[in-house]
Amino acid sequence: MEAIELLRQNLKVGEPISNAYDKVSKLVKERNSDLHVHTNLGFGIGYQFKNENLMINATNNISVKPGMAFHARIAFTGVHSDPTRGSIAIGDTFLVQ
Repeated sequence: MEAIELLRQNLKVGEPISNAYDKVSKLVKERNSDLHVHTNLGFGIGYQFKNENLMINATNNISVKPGMAFHARIAFTGVHSDPTRGSIAIGDTFLVQ
């Protein structure tokens, strides 16, 4: 839950989307270096459910604007010693004010 809250707090108006991804990725690595964060942490929601231009990832430099809505989905791998059973995800949807 801390990672989702950190993501929400860092999707700030005027900041690139990639900044939020970087903060969450850094938090996960600091807390547990065995966990791996998926390459994207969600996406913007617009006219279509999944706006491909607003992916929350390390390379998206689009600036966050007021009124943007995001579906955050943070998936971790490496949570179990058996690689076929080693993932978990948590998600939330929120509006940037």
